[in-house]
Amino acid sequence: MEIAISEMDVRASGTAPLSDRLEQQAKIFHQAAQACADLLACVRFTTWGVSDSFSWLGASERALPFDSQFHAKPAWYAMVSALR
Repeated sequence: MEIAISEMDVRASGTAPLSDRLEQQAKIFHQAAQACADLLACVRFTTWGVSDSFSWLGASERALPFDSQFHAKPAWYAMVSALR
């Protein structure tokens, strides 16, 4: 059996400071990516998209690893760190 994490996104909207929300989002992305990396059966880890601009949730949810200007967010670095 193969396992794939697909269409991963994590909302980072809310009232807490943006830096706190992005840090929490990065932790969640890291945990999911690390879980995939730890399993030989996990063959794929994909996000729903790349940039918040094109998120199905809307840009205000900040759910993807790159912001609306395509700058990497902490979530991107967290995923890369887990999957290396």
